Amino acid sequence: ALALIACAAPIDDKAAMEKYQFPELESVTSIRNWQLDGWQVVDERSLIIQTSPSQYYLFVLARRNLQLKFAEGILVSSTSGQVQVNFDTVATSREPMLKTPIAAMYKLKGRDQVAEIKGRIVGGE
Repeated sequence: ALALIACAAPIDDKAAMEKYQFPELESVTSIRNWQLDGWQVVDERSLIIQTSPSQYYLFVLARRNLQLKFAEGILVSSTSGQVQVNFDTVATSREPMLKTPIAAMYKLKGRDQVAEIKGRIVGGE
């Protein structure tokens, strides 16, 4: 029975990730000249990162981070001033050692698109 549960887990995870697929958005693999100006938690697996007054990105995490919704601060790893998908991580200031890999990043066009994407993710729960 345990083997069946273990085999089912990746399938469930794959189905859960489908709600974070946005073919109409520009997918990016890295953000150069990285600077965190602000952030908003969408759910336990995604957040909106603001890098300038008018530039936003949707970060989709590889797995749920239960601390994210209660975070007072976040930590995003970067190397040489850039954040990369499948390399860098997100953690909360409360649990800095609990690092969650970034699975996907999408570039968002303004506050209207931020609100639309947040609504689609939260509405799909």
